[in-house]
Amino acid sequence: MKKLILSDDTLNRESTELQISEVIEAAIDSIRDYCTDRSVTIEYNSPEKEFLVLTNQDKLTDVLKKLLFISVKFNERNDKIIIEQNVLLGRRHNDNNDFIHILIRVCSMALSNYLLEVKLDSSRSSGDSRNLDYKEKLAIELSSSKAMVKELGGNFWVKRLPDNGMTFNLTIPSVKLVEE
Repeated sequence: MKKLILSDDTLNRESTELQISEVIEAAIDSIRDYCTDRSVTIEYNSPEKEFLVLTNQDKLTDVLKKLLFISVKFNERNDKIIIEQNVLLGRRHNDNNDFIHILIRVCSMALSNYLLEVKLDSSRSSGDSRNLDYKEKLAIELSSSKAMVKELGGNFWVKRLPDNGMTFNLTIPSVKLVEE
């Protein structure tokens, strides 16, 4: 018999159990025309084993859309974006769940170079963004993504790749099934 284990802080009225691949595919579909206009390809292969998460679907979709939009906007023509997912085991003493790790790999140095000058700061707010330069706007967008992922019980970070490009990394608590 399988039993569903969920932590109390993960549960709330807005959370639903959903397949992570459906959320990723919805985010990709929402920016497909923008990708075509900019000649950027998004590569995503759904895994054979489906990953389930218990989260707010609208917030997670918004974060993924925002990160994909940023990835395409600052990408060079004919580059590609690769999306991967895997399971990270909950390792801390207070982790009741494992996590789904989503990586958005941008195979371009353009965005990576912009990010060198951007600091993620959760205290940034969008306010009046008309007078901000692109680096400040990017910092606000990434900071708000980080805050939303935190609200969903996960983590967000950006990693520059030594060879080419960078990755947006986010984790979302998974639904954990255990054998009894």
